Amino acid sequence: MKTFRDPVHNIIHFDKDSENVLIELIDSPEFQRLRRIKQLGFSSFTYPGAEHTRFAHSLGVVHLTKRFLDKIVSIKDIDKRYKDELQEYRMLALAAALLHDIGHGPFSHALEKTTHIDHENWTIEIITGKTRVNEILEKYKVGFADEVAKVILRTHESRAIVKLLSSQLDTDRIDYLLRDSLHTGAGYGMFDLEWMINCLRIGEVNGDTEIGLDEEKG
Repeated sequence: MKTFRDPVHNIIHFDKDSENVLIELIDSPEFQRLRRIKQLGFSSFTYPGAEHTRFAHSLGVVHLTKRFLDKIVSIKDIDKRYKDELQEYRMLALAAALLHDIGHGPFSHALEKTTHIDHENWTIEIITGKTRVNEILEKYKVGFADEVAKVILRTHESRAIVKLLSSQLDTDRIDYLLRDSLHTGAGYGMFDLEWMINCLRIGEVNGDTEIGLDEEKG
């Protein structure tokens, strides 16, 4: 078991057998680079505590994705097609969650205004190009890198997996709201994560899969 101690989620575990591909990705040079990329760019000039990194955020997102998956598939009356889909694509969801910000450069979004290149484009280049990250993904399964890229680009056939990472209630947004609030001291971004996960549901809205909350309890 590989363990990280996180100020937002406390203990974050990665199993060395079933999740070895994630551990290899974390140890890759491209992912380790995120230790030096601040989550909020220049914001630490105003919020001195905002020194947190894209590395920590990415670990938080994959941790939340695990929790979302575990909760949703445990719902007794869940539609079987959703349960099967989430179980089938579990590792894909985790890999995409871990790598979704790997293309961020120094000073976060501020650099994009200078280079005019979106960090998401760099993310896809790192995942699908001649990189250690790509080697690890393709070693796990041929074509896996392209699948991960499609989830991040929101074009993958599994709408449930896409919505876990990018929607109105996604693991990326949930982590950065809690993490940024903690490190900046701006308390208005805090909310009851445990109750929200307890009330998680999945269903169809206007013909598209959505992650939502139980209407009565949520």
